[in-house]
Amino acid sequence: MITLIINDESAVNDRGYRLLNSGLDRSRYDKNPVMLHQHDVDQIIGHCTSLYISGTKLIGTFEFDDDPLSRDIEHKAMNGSLKGVSASFYVRNTENRPEGEFVTEWELLEVSLVTLPSNPNAVTLSSTYGLNLTPEEASGKIMQLSASMLPINQNNPTNMILTKENLTALGLPDEPTQEECNEAVQRIVAERNELSARLEELHAQEGERLINEALKAGKVPEGAKEVYTKLYQLDSALCTKLLDVMLSTPTPRTLTEQLQSAQSETTDKYAPGWDELDRKGLLASLKAEDPDRFEAKFQEKFHPSL
Repeated sequence: MITLIINDESAVNDRGYRLLNSGLDRSRYDKNPVMLHQHDVDQIIGHCTSLYISGTKLIGTFEFDDDPLSRDIEHKAMNGSLKGVSASFYVRNTENRPEGEFVTEWELLEVSLVTLPSNPNAVTLSSTYGLNLTPEEASGKIMQLSASMLPINQNNPTNMILTKENLTALGLPDEPTQEECNEAVQRIVAERNELSARLEELHAQEGERLINEALKAGKVPEGAKEVYTKLYQLDSALCTKLLDVMLSTPTPRTLTEQLQSAQSETTDKYAPGWDELDRKGLLASLKAEDPDRFEAKFQEKFHPSL
C-alpha cells in the first residue's frame, strides 16, 4: 500500500497551467481505478483504494498487484528510487486569470508512477476516448479550450482538435483534411456575413418605416427627416422610443380648428326654416325643446298670412 500526491493545485505544472481539484470528475476513474507504470496501458501495476482532497492536494492510496513487474515497481517506490507521480486526464474547460491559466474542469483517467515527473511528457493529457495525446495535441487542446478567452494570433496559427459533435455540426468527416476544414470555416464566415448584411438591411428598413410614419402623421417636419435618419443610425433604440412616443401622442388642434369647433357648437341648430329642419329630422326635437318656437315655424310655413 502506498499514498501518493496526484495533484497540487497551488503549483504550476510544466505545461504552464494549474489543475483545480474542485473541477475533478472522477466518475469514470472510480469504475476502473488503475495505477500504471509510465502511462503504459499494458503495464497495470495496481489500483486505487482511496481518493480524496486535502487542502490544495489531491491524494490517493494505492495497492500494488502481485506480479513480478508490480512487485518490482513497489519495491522501487517504497525505497525511494521511484518517486514520480503523474495523472492522465481529459481537459473540459479552462480559464485565463490574472495569475495564470487554470484548468477548471477535468476528468481523471489514470494515475501512473513515472521516472521523470518534471518532464512535460510525465503529465499527460488524454482524449475523451482515454487515449494519450502527444505533447503537440495536448497543447492544441489547451489552446482550443482557451480560444474564447485569449486573442488568436493570425500570424502564428495552431492546430485545433475538434470534437465529434463539432465535426458533425460542420458537416465534416471524422478525419477531415486541412482543405475540408478551411472550406467549412469559409462557408460559416460567408453565411455569417450574409446574415449580418441582411440584418443591417432590415434594421435600416425599420428605421425608414418609422420615420415615414411620423412624417405622414405630421409628427416630424419634412425638413427634419435627415436629422432623424442620422439619429437612428447613431442610436436606433433612442430614436425608436422617441418616434413611438410622438406617434402615440394625439396631435393638438390648431387655433383655427378650435375656433371653428367653438363656432359650430354655439350655432343655433334650429335657425333654418321648416323645410331644412324637416330634412335634418330636427322638427321633433324642436317641438320637445321649444314648443312655442315650433308653433311659430309651423304658422310661418303653413299660415304665412296670419
